[in-house]
Amino acid sequence: MTEDSLDGLEFSSGSEERTAGEFIDTIHDEDILYYYIQDAYEKIKSGIEIGADGKEEKINTHAQVEVFQSTIQYVEAFGIYLLSYIKGKENLVDHLVEIRPKHLRRFFESLQDGEEDEYLQNQGINEDYEAVLESLFGYAFIDEVGEEVSEEELREAIDKSIEVLDANIRRIGEFYLYFHDIYNAVKHGNRALPQLENGFKISRENEEGTELEVDLNFVLFLCRTQDWKPFLAGVPIDYLIDHSLKIAGKTHRVFSYLKKVSRAETSGEEIDLPFFRFEEADDEDEQEWITATSKSGVIILPKIEELEELQQPQEVKFPGRIELDHRTLYIKTQYDEETSEEYPLEVTTLQRGVVGLTPQPLLGVNFNFIVDELDVDQYFEYLNLQELELNGEGIDRIIIVDEQADQEIDTGTPENFDIPEELDYFLEWEELKQLYWLKQISGERVPIPLNVAKEQRDIINERIESDLEQDDAVAAVEELKTVGEKNHWTTVYVDLVTLDGRTLQSEPVCQIQGELIPDIEFYEDEHTEQFEEEWGDPGKDLQVVARGYEGGYEDLVEALSDDSSKVEEILGQLDLGADGPTPPKLVLHYEIGEPGFWFTEHTLRFQFLTNQIRINVKQSCPLCGNTIATDLRTHLVDDCNPSI
Repeated sequence: MTEDSLDGLEFSSGSEERTAGEFIDTIHDEDILYYYIQDAYEKIKSGIEIGADGKEEKINTHAQVEVFQSTIQYVEAFGIYLLSYIKGKENLVDHLVEIRPKHLRRFFESLQDGEEDEYLQNQGINEDYEAVLESLFGYAFIDEVGEEVSEEELREAIDKSIEVLDANIRRIGEFYLYFHDIYNAVKHGNRALPQLENGFKISRENEEGTELEVDLNFVLFLCRTQDWKPFLAGVPIDYLIDHSLKIAGKTHRVFSYLKKVSRAETSGEEIDLPFFRFEEADDEDEQEWITATSKSGVIILPKIEELEELQQPQEVKFPGRIELDHRTLYIKTQYDEETSEEYPLEVTTLQRGVVGLTPQPLLGVNFNFIVDELDVDQYFEYLNLQELELNGEGIDRIIIVDEQADQEIDTGTPENFDIPEELDYFLEWEELKQLYWLKQISGERVPIPLNVAKEQRDIINERIESDLEQDDAVAAVEELKTVGEKNHWTTVYVDLVTLDGRTLQSEPVCQIQGELIPDIEFYEDEHTEQFEEEWGDPGKDLQVVARGYEGGYEDLVEALSDDSSKVEEILGQLDLGADGPTPPKLVLHYEIGEPGFWFTEHTLRFQFLTNQIRINVKQSCPLCGNTIATDLRTHLVDDCNPSI
């Protein structure tokens, strides 16, 4: 659309013709609403001049709410003109009527999230945000440098001015976003309720409440969440009016300068461009405030010790499972104490406040889990989440679903969300996706595929193009499980163990397909039996002494990690079960595993025996100050050399 939207009207100044946009831009006076705000507040201070049946103080409070409402409208006017200029003054009239508050919110949110350049690109603007500000505020058009000013000094002054203007615009945007919900409560149905009572009782769940009296007049705003659920926001009128007047002044300074540059551009007149520096902050509160929350709302109160204790960050741990829907992460739980097959993740949330003036909590979220305890559906969701984080998109919303109480807690955009640890998967992506659907359709538990036989991959691939019914999916899962019972693997560890049985170090070094059955006798419960007789009895933990290995713990870890085929070679070199004149330094343990879904895992452990005590942290002797190389008792007896 072009400026002929007002076709049929003529706009001129003397003999000079103007476009509709130039006319509107020139006659719009950014001072009027600002001075109205100042005048309205001055009149409020003199009190209500009519009789109002004893409701004069409530009416005075409501009048201050109108000052706040006018301030938000002033911020909207500034923001809409700013965005219209950014989009292009050649279609200014169209932009001024098309830009809605929701568009302004997106712009201010992009500033808040540090995504202003991405916002401009989405608007089809190929300049970065800083360059746009330089243009809008006139600094890009300076073409002469005074004799007493160097180019470097001019560049520094421009950079500082843009930094100051940018900081002011961001602060204006923060005000708009923070107070937007209560502004809607005023604008739509006047849901603003002056309250002169000032007694409160605040408590956490299952804790005794804190009662306090506050000598302040409040306004309760009946607001709604994004999904139209009501909540109350209680705001002291002094808090609201103080923030409003400060932001109105800040907006007026930036708005006036923006319009001054725009008018000069239209008229062709030269103007003196001011340069800005940071001054003492004019928006610091004399009174410190705190936000108290409940499920039904929030209230702003003076910051006192009793309330600070109630508002400390709350860490909560609970078991859960995750489901990703586009960029929304659902965390489902029943708040049981322990993780389970249904809820395998340990979720930790740390509440650091709320989102704006709403009861929506602002949470940091972390997960803790053991990979091989995940079902395939959680594994699949986790890989999707990992991909979303690693490609730079990330999640934009977290919703916690209490499945027991049938309640949802919308936590909004997470304040902190660590990129999930990198996970490798053992199937092709299409195979993994088909396995995910086998799990969903069958309703059967399908563990994470840490090791997959060729026959199992064939079963999965046969179903990739199939339109499965539940019976077919159940049958496929049973086939996978049957193959897994016959698919044997042995995981090999090298351990460092004390004589009393404590494991100091343990390193998984390799995994070998099949059962590793040495032709040896194992010691079990002081009786000697052939190992073959015990084979197939899950849970057996059989052991035998081993002599003849010359190396130590680190040597064996390195050897087997580099080449798994050396396991049988080393077993063949050992003298197993033999007596000797000295205690053995190596014991073999073999544990027969339970049949698993994907494979049956047995465990072979090479365990080096030691009578040494492992020192995890270097410590200094409190007497001599030297580093302790042994345990403290041995050091004091044998090595300590105190200087006094």
